[in-house]
Amino acid sequence: VLIVGGDHVDGIKKIIAEFGHHQIAHWTGRKSGDHHKQIPQNTQLVVLVTSWINHSFTYAIKRAASKRQLKI
Repeated sequence: VLIVGGDHVDGIKKIIAEFGHHQIAHWTGRKSGDHHKQIPQNTQLVVLVTSWINHSFTYAIKRAASKRQLKI
């Protein structure tokens, strides 16, 4: 699972873990390098915390996830 956005996502990680997902990556979206990262190959789900990332980054993540038919 990849969480994009948000600074403090421990609560979200806990909920995701309760559903059986234990490999969880987090990109805050605040670092300029985050905008150029590729979604990891083993990702099955992308969680967007949209109140903490800009619109263009949100759209880019959604497009990348759609191309790989990932759940968002």
